[in-house]
Amino acid sequence: MNTGRHQLVRGTKDMTKEDREEVIATLHIMDHYSKYTITDPSVDAKSRERCRNEFRMCAEWASRGMCLPLGHDDDDDETFDINDGAGKDDILFLLNSCPLACRMCEELESFHKCAGRRDPLSKPSFQSGELHSFFEGKRASEDWAEYEPLFVSYPEKKEGNREYDPYVVVLKKFLSDSEAEHLQSLGFDIGWTPSSPSDNYANSARCHNQEDQCNNDAVYQEIMKRISSLTNATISHLEPMEIVHFHSNSAQHKSTLQHNFEVSSLWMPAGPRVLSLFLFLSDIREEDGGRQLGFPYLDWLQIRPKKGMAVMWQNVRTDNLMESNLLTTFEHFHFEKEGESFLGANVHVRLYNWTDANIRGCA
Repeated sequence: MNTGRHQLVRGTKDMTKEDREEVIATLHIMDHYSKYTITDPSVDAKSRERCRNEFRMCAEWASRGMCLPLGHDDDDDETFDINDGAGKDDILFLLNSCPLACRMCEELESFHKCAGRRDPLSKPSFQSGELHSFFEGKRASEDWAEYEPLFVSYPEKKEGNREYDPYVVVLKKFLSDSEAEHLQSLGFDIGWTPSSPSDNYANSARCHNQEDQCNNDAVYQEIMKRISSLTNATISHLEPMEIVHFHSNSAQHKSTLQHNFEVSSLWMPAGPRVLSLFLFLSDIREEDGGRQLGFPYLDWLQIRPKKGMAVMWQNVRTDNLMESNLLTTFEHFHFEKEGESFLGANVHVRLYNWTDANIRGCA
């Protein structure tokens, strides 16, 4: 395997000792990635061939967090440095020039297949700057009154440094009990698969994988139309629902920070997940923690689940819809007792037409 240019680790005269150690750590991680991830048979031959560094500075750039919009992680433990992160141009440059150092070689196929494939007539769900007016308009009106909205985070100049806080809205009554129970049943009918290879405390049932079953379900369709009306986005801009089954696992002791902004959204036709909704399909007893969803960078905001409730938040900056808003990094708290479980569902509003992107094989 051709890994490209030899990487430069500059002496302490050019960088601090800590920075040099970061570069060396990046090289170790890159070495492991090339030996054990890229050699997996599931990685196509073209991506493996392209998986190399074109510049000697690739490892150093990667160590600075220039590969990802969410910045770099500490010791590869998925905790984000909120002050780090790269812009779209940086990421696309590094994807082409340093995919090995950035550990993005698996993204190369989708990049070369899907970049530039957006329908030129596709209209965005929001224009830059419109998110603020959208939420403020709802705060000042009775449009959402039936859902009993509670704005738990929003820009507030009167509170010191909170003037750049993103919007997070709790909709206390979004689903009826029967609708929540119906979505639970739909999840079991579709069947559960691990949410991600590294996730051993949550399984998911994706309507994306069972489109006919979900599209022929009247209750599901009614809820998706409600979300479309809630967000002023057409149905085609909604990513199909993912129903999630959280369960206790003694091997998992800490929550994992997550964000719904995907690096691939910088080139995929549907664009980023502008808004996310999480629907609570069951309750959690207060004696078992009474909390499920938290936003640690929003002054440790924690939301207590209630069956039928929904939480909506923005994933992107108001002034730049192609840039992630790190303040909406979130976590699902793990159960402290064995045998506990909880069900919820995710729906995301994409910037552009998700249905069209899916038809083009680029969703």
